[in-house]
Amino acid sequence: GTVEIDGRRPLVVVVGGGYGGRNVAKELDSDCDVVLVDRKDYFLHNIGILRAMAVRGYADRVLVPYSGLLTNGVVVQAHVEKIEPDAVWCHGVDAPIRFDFLVIATGTSYALPANVALPLRSEAKQLFDAELAILEKSKHVLVAGGGPVGFELAGEIKSQHPQKQVTLVQAGAALISSTMHQKFRESSQQKLEALGVDIVLDQVVSWDKACVAPSERTDASESDAARRLAALLPPCEDVWAQRMLTGERHFPTSANETGIKADLGFLCARARVNSSSYLNSFPVNKLGQLKVNEYLQVEGLRNVFAIGDCSNVDEAKLAAHAMVHSRIAAHNIKALCRAKDVERAKLKKHLPGGASKMVVPVGATQGVAGDGVKVITKDAVVSKMKSNDLYCQGAWDVLGFTSLQEVMEAAEHESSDEQRNALQAALARLNLPVALVSAPVYRAVDGHT
Repeated sequence: GTVEIDGRRPLVVVVGGGYGGRNVAKELDSDCDVVLVDRKDYFLHNIGILRAMAVRGYADRVLVPYSGLLTNGVVVQAHVEKIEPDAVWCHGVDAPIRFDFLVIATGTSYALPANVALPLRSEAKQLFDAELAILEKSKHVLVAGGGPVGFELAGEIKSQHPQKQVTLVQAGAALISSTMHQKFRESSQQKLEALGVDIVLDQVVSWDKACVAPSERTDASESDAARRLAALLPPCEDVWAQRMLTGERHFPTSANETGIKADLGFLCARARVNSSSYLNSFPVNKLGQLKVNEYLQVEGLRNVFAIGDCSNVDEAKLAAHAMVHSRIAAHNIKALCRAKDVERAKLKKHLPGGASKMVVPVGATQGVAGDGVKVITKDAVVSKMKSNDLYCQGAWDVLGFTSLQEVMEAAEHESSDEQRNALQAALARLNLPVALVSAPVYRAVDGHT
């Protein structure tokens, strides 16, 4: 049947342009009027961000414009302040965005090195340049947190900068995840150690104490690059946001009060759900995740869906799972529109379960892949799976680009008068506030998008 409501295309608002939000918008674009709202003017390909922290110029591959994503729908750059069951409110815009269906895909808040919260692509590129200038001058890099992010970051830095000392400190007895197969964990650690990374297990870095300004300063900490980086980073009200510490200092650990001396430190832990926009409007669990049913509908609401990290689906919070959610949510929205009786709409269930599949690169040419049962350690195979490209080509394909050159050309033409006029006309056609064209976007205070 036709996907329509009262003889017209349904209006679907998607809040959050990460992997889940991006894909559900793409899935619905041909059948619905889609409005994707994100605070950034680019898609951040998080899977490749850690290499961008270690390789100059790689940021162009992971900061991808949204301009090629939708054919019929529109992407609006705005800061969503409040989400209600019947409306979305954006900062600086007096009128709300009304919808027939809503997909909440606000994701999880990280700060450097796992995420970039800057709203403009040009600023994000400057941030990578400033961080790399500091990294290139540093002698000893400490990475606190040996989960997938910390593990991969340590490998990227050491493989690209072999002359630097890199120390990875993990609170537990195993790197990456204790739920993974023992062979997976052992093989991963062996490859990282063979690369030359110093691994410290069963110790916790006292990050809050390390945040105190060091008495001894190095050239790197006083450099123009450090000042540029400080100017670009969002202001923070708590230590949580201070994920990257420059300048020679001691990082105390649970077993060593004197600490590990390093001149650059990364904290790869303390993620939290982006929940501030919906906390007071919808049912949530203690983590701030939206409570959803088996069809990914927010409890008590037929036309509001939550996908990805912000949903309370009991499974690992991975990009791959968010993309699965996007397909189910898109199918169910179409099914509800096609059904003559919504009570009998043929909805798909999301059935979480099974071992999480994981591919962990060790630089660009090595890595380990596996799940709870099977493990792949051959570097040639793992490199072909992920390590070499980090799925950049796949990200470009979804966003409508076939090459890095096309990505960069699109970035050069962002925010043109022609694009702004087209967006204004589209908003007017959809009876949405045209003020969204110039909605003010401010930097996050606590890392929230």
